[in-house]
Amino acid sequence: MPDALRIEGAPNWSQGQVRVVNAADVPEMTFAPDESTCSHQQDLGRSLGSEAVGLRIQRVPPGKRSSLKHRHLFQEEMVLVLSGEGVLLHGSERIPVRPMDCVAHLPSDPAAHCFENTGVTDLVILACGNRLAHEVCLYPEKGLAFVEGLGADLAIGPDLLARLTK
Repeated sequence: MPDALRIEGAPNWSQGQVRVVNAADVPEMTFAPDESTCSHQQDLGRSLGSEAVGLRIQRVPPGKRSSLKHRHLFQEEMVLVLSGEGVLLHGSERIPVRPMDCVAHLPSDPAAHCFENTGVTDLVILACGNRLAHEVCLYPEKGLAFVEGLGADLAIGPDLLARLTK
């Protein structure tokens, strides 16, 4: 795994070694790109040295969103609500979620999505998806696309965004 993708403090796994971590031992990173978005994330997949599957625990404080509204062009994403309460923002829909609700987002779904914590305690979700080198993640509200192969966000114009979200 390239050093840029390793979690600091994660073990160096040898081939054939059983890979086990306790989630409580995985460092938490805060993602807060704007005032409405904040999640504290533990990247279990990279801590285990996974190259093909992403797995994260996200802890979303009350009143905040889990991420920017986004959609993946190639990646399937599944999310399991572990605790707390909130809503799934899916396009213009607001769908209530509670513990043990599981959501699948397929690349064929054109609606951007994220979770919003509407409760008084943290909303905790487990997100997983296939990690693809050719992934493109669109952030339509921001006019951005994250291109995995470049490891960077790129500004995209409204014409291209409209073509990609059909």
